[in-house]
Amino acid sequence: VIGPTALKSELLLGNYATYPDKGVTTILNAFQSTMGQDFNCTYEQNVDYYQPGQAPVASKDPAECCQTCTADPSCNFFTWWEGGCYLKKTDTGRRTSAGRVSGRCAPPQRKVVFANGCNDISCTDQSGFSAATKLVASADVAVVALGLDETIEREGKDRKTLDLPAGQYALVKALKAAGKPLVGVFIHGGTFTLQNLKTDLNGILDAWYPGQMGAFGISDVLFGKVNPAGRTAVTWYENTDDLPPMGHMNLYPDSAKGYKGITYRYSTATPDVPFGFGLSYTTFQYSNLKLIGGPTFKACDKINVTVDVQNTGNLTGDEVVQLYVKQPHASVPVPQVRLAAFERVSITSGSTAKVMLSVEPIFHSVVHETSNIYNGTWVVEAGQFEIYVGGGQPDFGPHLKVAATVSNTRSIDSCPGFN
Repeated sequence: VIGPTALKSELLLGNYATYPDKGVTTILNAFQSTMGQDFNCTYEQNVDYYQPGQAPVASKDPAECCQTCTADPSCNFFTWWEGGCYLKKTDTGRRTSAGRVSGRCAPPQRKVVFANGCNDISCTDQSGFSAATKLVASADVAVVALGLDETIEREGKDRKTLDLPAGQYALVKALKAAGKPLVGVFIHGGTFTLQNLKTDLNGILDAWYPGQMGAFGISDVLFGKVNPAGRTAVTWYENTDDLPPMGHMNLYPDSAKGYKGITYRYSTATPDVPFGFGLSYTTFQYSNLKLIGGPTFKACDKINVTVDVQNTGNLTGDEVVQLYVKQPHASVPVPQVRLAAFERVSITSGSTAKVMLSVEPIFHSVVHETSNIYNGTWVVEAGQFEIYVGGGQPDFGPHLKVAATVSNTRSIDSCPGFN
């Protein structure tokens, strides 16, 4: 396990979080628990192994400090004091100090080992890269924790770039040279550009700020206790320049100014990760997309479709079935694509589920301008529009398509039950 994020429990909580009374388990400690790591530390009360210049890592109690020391091949001794764990190679500087707890770790058979790589999330000091790479070379698989924290993103501190601190990209490149499978775990609020992470990481688990039990969730997914089915709810842009400058509020592309639009509905940029994307430990296949009662409908009708989804892999898993709408014949500018419905379904290996999704009129309506720019008129227009169903956006993966036709034009406000 590599990276300061793996040891900083407060990063899992995000901004404005109050530290829980029972503490927060770190990613490192959750991995140790999952793998059944043995811990054998002796403790001395009111003793400090004082070695000036050391920075602590967060730790809720001496026992957790023992766990952290056990994972660090260079740690034999530790001192715990007021939520901080000081890891030490020797016990030099031993002295009496009220309230501190020091200890020694008996040499364990380490199942999980740790190196910082970077001293903090800014990753400006690369002196730890060599030790981290050597540790990865001795392991079966490596997990590197990357991301952002409130020193980079928070209320009152906007980011000037979508990039991670440059040292984090460099750390991954250095670890890749060890030649072992490398999995990235992302802890963050806002998205960031992936750059070499797309090619240097063998797998990515995006955890956002996962909360006080989030480390166990991360561990459960990576160790196969849980088959994941999450989908990204935002677009991951490839470059900062893919977004217009701050203050430009028009969502649509503006070719005259070189702006590419904002969000999956309007952006013409090629994303690192498209809205709605996510992988599973199993695979799914779609077939038999059908309109119920169509293909022609009245403006206020709810349009239902069914689709067969087969789990073609070896594991039971959840699939997020997504339905998108395109309106190439609209009379006014509209989103290039929009999510209109979705359903998460659990399907056993080899089985097929018939899933029904519904398109409400609002999801294929358009906005006609009025004299009040803040209050346009929503209208369902007569004509044909396209329905796509699959495990993600239609322009970024396999999908099925069917066309529906609306027979009349009507204001959405006049549809029964609309509010």
